[in-house]
Amino acid sequence: MTAADNATPRSEERSPERTGRRGRVPNEAWSVLGEEFRSLRTRVSVALKQRHKIILVTSALPEEGKTTVSMTLARSFAQMEWRTILIDGDLRKPDLHSRFGCAREPGLTDLLEGRSGEGEAIARTDHPHLDVLPAGSPSTGPAELLQGEAMPRILRDLAARYAYVVVDSPPLTAITDAHLLSGYADAILLVVRGLVSPREVVKDALGLLQGRPVLGVVLNGISAPKKYGYNY
Repeated sequence: MTAADNATPRSEERSPERTGRRGRVPNEAWSVLGEEFRSLRTRVSVALKQRHKIILVTSALPEEGKTTVSMTLARSFAQMEWRTILIDGDLRKPDLHSRFGCAREPGLTDLLEGRSGEGEAIARTDHPHLDVLPAGSPSTGPAELLQGEAMPRILRDLAARYAYVVVDSPPLTAITDAHLLSGYADAILLVVRGLVSPREVVKDALGLLQGRPVLGVVLNGISAPKKYGYNY
């Protein structure tokens, strides 16, 4: 274990009481990818020096594995007893609620529109240091919600009470939502499926992130000797 893993990120306020709904942490990918994500966790925690860390996980195209990366990275942080919240930022095709076995609503959209408070919207999982904020009720204007004043305020509030805020966003090249969310992030991870994602599409995605805090690329689906799946 590295010195970075021993240094627990701290927040300004007390850890939030876990009074919301319950969900369960899925075990998919963890048994074979645990070591890969420990390495990713270390690299991310070393690279980010600020006290509060909002990490956006996105991809150029759908089906590149960004949601699995988001979930497993958040779980990796939580295993270090770093209080972590995982947010479903894909308001059009949300998936985290089904992965964690909790209700979709109330969630992020309900917070953004003032229909719910954090206590009702945030779901606690069976891991003591990992919470989930699902996408929430369907919205007719997801981009407008993400661009409004409420989104950065909610993220700042969560960043003050959690060591890590991990946002699973939509793909970059499909809709504007991921680009809007990237403006609120302290760090961005771009998930790329090796040997599948077209090079020009990946270049276009990186172009959309120009000027944003891109931390690195997570290469998914590349086999290596005695390893599986993810390289960073």
